Amino acid sequence: MSSVSLRPAVLFAVAGLFFTQFANAAPVELKVGTLGGPYEQVTEAAAQAAPHQGIVIKPVVFSGVVSPNEALVGKDLDANAYQHIPFLNSEVNKRGYKLIKIADIYTVPLAIYSLKYKTLAALPAGAKIAIPADEANQSRALLALQDNGLIKLRPDFDPLKGNASTLDVVENPKQFKLVEVSTTILPKSLPDVDAGATNANLAFQLAHLSLKDAIAVENPNTTRRFTQILVIREEDRSKPWVTPLVKSYQSPEVKALIDSQFKNVMTPAF
Repeated sequence: MSSVSLRPAVLFAVAGLFFTQFANAAPVELKVGTLGGPYEQVTEAAAQAAPHQGIVIKPVVFSGVVSPNEALVGKDLDANAYQHIPFLNSEVNKRGYKLIKIADIYTVPLAIYSLKYKTLAALPAGAKIAIPADEANQSRALLALQDNGLIKLRPDFDPLKGNASTLDVVENPKQFKLVEVSTTILPKSLPDVDAGATNANLAFQLAHLSLKDAIAVENPNTTRRFTQILVIREEDRSKPWVTPLVKSYQSPEVKALIDSQFKNVMTPAF
């Protein structure tokens, strides 16, 4: 009789204990790798949104485009937010990384800029054109040059099946010199070349150039193909923090940042 009468009190006490433990539990802290400038600002905006989702985001800023994936695979990070799908696919294929996309964040067009000439037609024969050194972004730049009539790539090249390099250029009627430069510093090389093909957000960050300053922009379909993404390890895809992390990046805070500071450079992809 007494055991039956005490059961509700016991259940209430246990429930209260679990509630107290849950309420007092520290939020999950996630280290997210990114690059400087606009990339870092987007992650900081996501970090502002994160507490509403019950997590804490700690941005970790890198200077090189390969390092954030290396750190994620090495478990020094929980996620990264700095790359697009073709770059991720290239890293996975070359290095065997078990990394996956979990969300789209924003799109950034690649554009061709020149501090010396106002139009593509004005570029002289033999002009030096800076292009990204890493293969995924180099392929994107070469596509932009082709779409704007400056070069032609081999006829069987399919951008959906792989990347192009300077070895795939089969026509270059004005004998442009294609100069490979690290993606993250390419805009700073513009004074030393006749033109350069680079992501608009990097041009904005490093050279204070907007899309209005570009002498050409890539095909919009290519821009969508290179949407910036949020990436985690494949083994973590079912972790309870994944959905809150996605919601933090696809948040009003991130959208407000993009709309207010990068309206003509970046577009939310959510």
